Amino acid sequence: MITDFHKKIQQQQQQKFDPNTQYPRNPQAYKEGGIHNSIVKQKMDSSVGIDYMKQIGKKVTKGEISNINTLSKPIKLVAHQTTLEVAALDNVPTEFLDLAQQATEARDPIARLQYIAAFTFAAQLQVPAQIYTKVPMDPVARGETVQLEKKQSGAKFYGEAIRLWPSQNLIYAVSKNKEWIFEQNHILQGFLDFPKMNSLTGKAFGSKFFKFRESDGSYTTIEAQNGTQKIEGLIIGERLTRPTGNYKIIDKKNKLVCEVKYQYEKKSTLSKIGGFFSSKEKKSEEIKNVEKFEIEIYKVMQFDGEEQENQQKTVLSQGYGNYNEYLQMDGKIFWTSDMKFEPWAILENNNQLLKSDTTWRESKTFVQMEDFPNAEKVRNQETEREAQDEQLRIQARQKAKENGASVLEPAK
Repeated sequence: MITDFHKKIQQQQQQKFDPNTQYPRNPQAYKEGGIHNSIVKQKMDSSVGIDYMKQIGKKVTKGEISNINTLSKPIKLVAHQTTLEVAALDNVPTEFLDLAQQATEARDPIARLQYIAAFTFAAQLQVPAQIYTKVPMDPVARGETVQLEKKQSGAKFYGEAIRLWPSQNLIYAVSKNKEWIFEQNHILQGFLDFPKMNSLTGKAFGSKFFKFRESDGSYTTIEAQNGTQKIEGLIIGERLTRPTGNYKIIDKKNKLVCEVKYQYEKKSTLSKIGGFFSSKEKKSEEIKNVEKFEIEIYKVMQFDGEEQENQQKTVLSQGYGNYNEYLQMDGKIFWTSDMKFEPWAILENNNQLLKSDTTWRESKTFVQMEDFPNAEKVRNQETEREAQDEQLRIQARQKAKENGASVLEPAK
């Protein structure tokens, strides 16, 4: 279904790329490059965050943990969105998937990859604009769910927590008539950068899989790897998100690869810490270089399960952009930071929601009200209830095994 959001996006895509044009800049872009999480100052006791980071540091150095997402977060540090809802935020720009479906119907696999790439760039601005310096609320129960929809396009989003520490969620989204389907086994991992512990490297493990319906009713699957993000200013300085590294979007059927390469390099610049100021302001062009990426689509000769290294590649499409501003390929604008997308919304009829839906979670309501004492109290009760339920599950599985039944073990 073509909505007002689609029409506006397609109108913006009519323009040819002009390297001399200043394209709309993300309002959350930092003056020295990056996405500025702390652009909005949130009520937070800084000592809570510092104490939490110290606890994490001790556990990491002792070898007790490596992924910081295996630990529960202090209630004052969490946003009112759960990890399931943040996963939905991370996949808001489905208008690009509708356009990718149109490219599928037009038998244009290159345009399809271009639109999926636009989806990934547009998506990475969504979460920082909602949670700022806070972190998502972890699920408190295995089986916690979320169910959302887009009222104009009719797309649906479903998620279920299948593991708690670290949070692991199964994600499923689908267009109104199942022209496209999106699936992901979503696992967030974060690793502290030592020795200062003022930054971490984060990544969602588990590729995204996009399925597009062909004219014969079959589906072509496209795999999109997840990029890496550097989160800076955990304790001191401004909180920033910087996309880093490389990732690929892979069409095995047509032997096509779309590869994205970020140009970010951490540079030793003096910041406003301890009364010292940088001797020079970064020039605008230098800042944009930090935010730049390159992108190309190429065809490979072989795809035996995995892309073969060092084989001949035929480049079919090239482009570049700035993750705070735009994506252009072959002289055409595919995405700009001011594009608007229809948000996911709770079902109008709450009676259709499962009782396990995150909407009903009581601790979340108290976090929204910033009533942290009650939020902490209720979350502890929810966690204890889940622990009791898990013991019942273990007993039930054990009894089933004793009776000779085949038992599917939960994710570990």
